[in-house]
Amino acid sequence: MGNSRTGFLRSSHLADRVAQRLLGVEADGGALDPAGALDVDPIVAVDHHLGDLGPGRRAPPPVPELPSPHLPQWSEANSELLKPVYDEWRRGNFDLGFELYADDWEWGWSDEFPDLGGVKPDPSPERLRDWLSPWERWQVEPEEFIASRDFVVVLCRYTGRGKGSGVDVETHGAHVWTIRDGKALRLEVFSSRAKALTAAGLDPDDAEG
Repeated sequence: MGNSRTGFLRSSHLADRVAQRLLGVEADGGALDPAGALDVDPIVAVDHHLGDLGPGRRAPPPVPELPSPHLPQWSEANSELLKPVYDEWRRGNFDLGFELYADDWEWGWSDEFPDLGGVKPDPSPERLRDWLSPWERWQVEPEEFIASRDFVVVLCRYTGRGKGSGVDVETHGAHVWTIRDGKALRLEVFSSRAKALTAAGLDPDDAEG
């Protein structure tokens, strides 16, 4: 029992020294000479000195580094892909097809709009043209692009004028895009920004309305 405890203390001390050298600091907080940094796998080094703990006793494996939910390479690239689309939509031009769209892409409205048919494959613009037909003018202004993994949530401001009434309207909403390998696979239109962010696995508190 005494030998095991002594071995454990010696091994714990080594683990502390490994951690200190990897972090470049001494236990008292002072800087460590870079020449003293370890050039070995710390887990191998610690495990080599754990024989006193008995067979089968190993140092715990290193904790894997989890990817951030907001990765710059995805956030920037996917958001940039969408900007030419919104450049046209802010002008009220919804007639253009974009190379961004995958051949089997699907789009539509969230379940907040039960009468609009939901999200489904639709390579033609007819369904959108039907929806736009009551409007003399309809424009979509992106206010913010929020990217996470394969999703980009675009917080939007809509402005329009009814054909028959001539009434001007302004409202807010959000679009949730799924983009993979440089192609848009899916677009879902939301009224609630909080619901859109939740659908993309983001914090709904990021929404203003």
